[in-house]
Amino acid sequence: MQSRIKFAYALALAALATVTVVTALTVAGELSAGFKDALKNTFTHHWLGKSAIALGLFFILTLLSYFAQTSTDEARLARMVRVLGWTAACATVGLYLFFLKEFLH
Repeated sequence: MQSRIKFAYALALAALATVTVVTALTVAGELSAGFKDALKNTFTHHWLGKSAIALGLFFILTLLSYFAQTSTDEARLARMVRVLGWTAACATVGLYLFFLKEFLH
């Protein structure tokens, strides 16, 4: 049971970081044509670039977090899942507001 909680915590932590990075990459790509072009040139499309970065980051952070943890408990996991939920919600609202501002500007 402990290893499942530890793995779930590692997944949630990796997801939290990945949501944050993908949100930042999306905004950076919209504000910097050079950055978006670099993603296109490297991965053939900027969406593929962000996806590859997200997948790699998620996988690496999951492994690092899992093996770096000594132990965790259900309460700590529950807090992490709440933080992940709020972060994802804030990132979604933030992106909508960003694109609304760009559209109206």
